[in-house]
Amino acid sequence: MTFPDAMIAPTREAGSQTFDCILNSHSDCNAAICFNDYVALGAYASIHATGKVVGQTYSLVGFDSVPQSASLLPPVTTVELFLRDIGRKSAGLTLGRLKSPKRQYERLLIEPWLIARESVVKLRA
Repeated sequence: MTFPDAMIAPTREAGSQTFDCILNSHSDCNAAICFNDYVALGAYASIHATGKVVGQTYSLVGFDSVPQSASLLPPVTTVELFLRDIGRKSAGLTLGRLKSPKRQYERLLIEPWLIARESVVKLRA
């Protein structure tokens, strides 16, 4: 399935438009992992419009932990990427490289964190 460029933008509107297409052509789809939380928020609205219930009949996960994700009922599961930490550490490394161009390369790992909320259907034993 291919989508017009406007539909693959990382926005709430694009998420809604894209999920309208996905849900119309794949009615058996019952889970999605979205590029970011804004796309997940748009998907949330489209999923709801089909009569499916996020967290009960449809699982939804986003990335980047925007505050709006926690305010929905049910709140959206997300993966915190610590973007500010990445930016801060990247800037520090860049400034260090500018001060000392022969400085040894450093590799940093900032591990993501799953924030599990009620938007994922629970496995039944």
